[in-house]
Amino acid sequence: SYNESFNLPAATGASLTNTITFKSMANHVDSVVILPATSAPYIMRMEATKNTLFRNITFKSIAMGSTQNGIVVTGSISNDTIIDCKIDMAVQTSYGNYSVYGTGLGSDFDGFVLKNNIITGSYYNIYLYGQGNTYAGRYRNAVIEGNDISNNYAYSIYTYYSSNLVFNKNKIAPSSVYSGNINYFMYSDSVAITNNIWNFTNNATLYLGYYSIGSVSIVFLETCFM
Repeated sequence: SYNESFNLPAATGASLTNTITFKSMANHVDSVVILPATSAPYIMRMEATKNTLFRNITFKSIAMGSTQNGIVVTGSISNDTIIDCKIDMAVQTSYGNYSVYGTGLGSDFDGFVLKNNIITGSYYNIYLYGQGNTYAGRYRNAVIEGNDISNNYAYSIYTYYSSNLVFNKNKIAPSSVYSGNINYFMYSDSVAITNNIWNFTNNATLYLGYYSIGSVSIVFLETCFM
């Protein structure tokens, strides 16, 4: 394991044909574990990275009662992928803790992918928040697919001000500690929610496409609530 947190800036020369990959040499998610200090504000911060991929890595926090996020994304990120990883956070009962966190994301935040990951714990599992309800203020083409999203305290998915958001083939199973579970897909001009399974032990609320302006495309298919 590696006891540290780190900030990853954009790399010179990265492109669609010249990608940067961080992966476990053993090709096993538990063979590389990044574990930060309790006082660190995050495990990893991706700042305006482009064409960068993480595979088979565990990001783990055991911090309780403090504000610590798992993966923070910010700036003009494009075509970045986190795949086959584990983001393992302690369940937090206080507002302000996130497994995956991004805020102030504009239209230059384009093509961020979370795929086939285990994302567990914290207060929010996934929180992606744009800048405002305009073209320039909505982040674009985010894909959240094939993930096991579980054991969060309150919010499983919280998205605001997005465009062309895909939420597909995810399994969602929030913690039973909180009296309900909340899922936001807000202020989006296009969102596809397909083939997901929500497994609730308590009450649940799904906010879908509220407060969007102009032409709104919402696809909601083959989703199971249990």
